[in-house]
Amino acid sequence: MDEVRSFLVSLGLVSLAAIALHRAVGPAADPFAGLAVFVIVRLGWQAYHKRKADIRRAIVKLRAYEAADRQRILEAVESEDLRQRLRSELDREGSETRDGLTEVFPFPAAFRRRATRRYWRD
Repeated sequence: MDEVRSFLVSLGLVSLAAIALHRAVGPAADPFAGLAVFVIVRLGWQAYHKRKADIRRAIVKLRAYEAADRQRILEAVESEDLRQRLRSELDREGSETRDGLTEVFPFPAAFRRRATRRYWRD
């Protein structure tokens, strides 16, 4: 939530600067102000998607470990927010279950998304 707040504050400050520039210089400053707002929005969007991709990559790597090792690795994560996010994503993805000699490995959600997209696209 702090990231969203900092993004909105920076967007607000750039917008206020754009309004001040418009009042000081006139309509000639509007393209520059619009460009500045566009750049701030684009950088925020790229950072958001990079964080989501990093979480997905971490989940894929964590799924390779056994359940006890995953818990140990998650406990070593310093940030409480990141630890909770990883736990919730791991729960959403599912984990292997063992019933005697039988083991069931669920198909990860990331792969389900890719398979569904590929199925409907082709």
